[in-house]
Amino acid sequence: MNIFQKIKLSLLSRKLRTNVYNYYMYRLIYFFLDLFFLIPIVILSFISGFKKKNRIGIGPTPVINSIYHKKCLSSFGYSVETFVDSIWHITDDFDYKPSKTLPLILQPLIPYVLFVRSIFKYNCIYIYFNGGPLRLTTFLIYLEPFLLKISKIKVVCMAFGSDVQVHTRIQNLKFKDTLSLDYPGLRLYKNQIDKLVTLWTNHADFILAGADWVEYLYYWDELILAHFAIDIHDWNFIGVRQKKDNETVNIIHAPNHRNIKGTDIIIDTIKELKDEGYNLEFKICENLDNLELKKMIQQSDIVIDQLIVGFYAMFAIEAMASGKITICNIRNDFFELYEMKKLINSEEFPIVNANYKNLKIILKSLLDNRSNWNEISTKSRKYVEKNHSIEKIGLIFDKINKKIGISKNGY
Repeated sequence: MNIFQKIKLSLLSRKLRTNVYNYYMYRLIYFFLDLFFLIPIVILSFISGFKKKNRIGIGPTPVINSIYHKKCLSSFGYSVETFVDSIWHITDDFDYKPSKTLPLILQPLIPYVLFVRSIFKYNCIYIYFNGGPLRLTTFLIYLEPFLLKISKIKVVCMAFGSDVQVHTRIQNLKFKDTLSLDYPGLRLYKNQIDKLVTLWTNHADFILAGADWVEYLYYWDELILAHFAIDIHDWNFIGVRQKKDNETVNIIHAPNHRNIKGTDIIIDTIKELKDEGYNLEFKICENLDNLELKKMIQQSDIVIDQLIVGFYAMFAIEAMASGKITICNIRNDFFELYEMKKLINSEEFPIVNANYKNLKIILKSLLDNRSNWNEISTKSRKYVEKNHSIEKIGLIFDKINKKIGISKNGY
């Protein structure tokens, strides 16, 4: 992670909720860098438009989804590369990661290096609403869609969470409250997030929507459950053993943001159940890399995802792929939308729906009625195979590429 990315991320932490000095210093530095590189980047964008390119780029936000998305596209014969402008703790298994190789003094140049490299290498990029290679810049970030069009690069835009969460569009007040607690610094980016959602919605070649992101988007070309993909061959079906009443039940929870996930509510609920005599072993999995978290999932019986947001994400998918009982809050309006679109079948949906009010009741019901655990476990694996496998998401991406004119050999 480069030093300027650290400054930006530090602003999102609770520790520096009143420190906006770093924010403005960060913006000022990149403003002058943008001025310096503006003319060269425009010229290079025009030149790159004449170069034939036949590779798809995925980035630059360093999320683990990019690695799976590469597998999805590669499985359909596309030449694909992942590129990132920083590294988070979950994984660094990306193809091009200049923050690992450039000396510290040159780290601020990463956005410009990534952009120039991208326009001469890719004919299409898959990005999120927080922007492409120039996402860390100040005003060039708003010119990026036009520069990419000059470079004749197609753009598929997706969401992952905070890139689309415009605070004034959040209808879930519980989520708005917890988001403010976990990421107070996001208030500084409210206007930027709003502008970028509009910018990419209007200028990307394809908008792919799903999950709870639909609450913040006002248009999409295609709606799916979520673009989250998982290699089911890497996640063995472990299942759950139907334990006797006196046997220890292993429960895990992995909060990357405690308030949003409802972690304190979960801790209190588990304590109450233990006090009532239930034999439970509860572990909170924090700051683990993906391999460590995978091991924890496989050793568990029940996985509790989140109680506030209203839809599931990657952690729940990994748990379901392993055949674990998965608890997550699913908002009724989201479920009804995907049910209406025939993306969800209520009889096949395996997630045990719970919220901050009824978690204890839901857990007690599971612990007192263990005869259906195997059924839920099997249903969970089938759900992931049907909706989130490499093959399923790869098929969706292949159709998108054909719609926007991207073939396996280039344009």
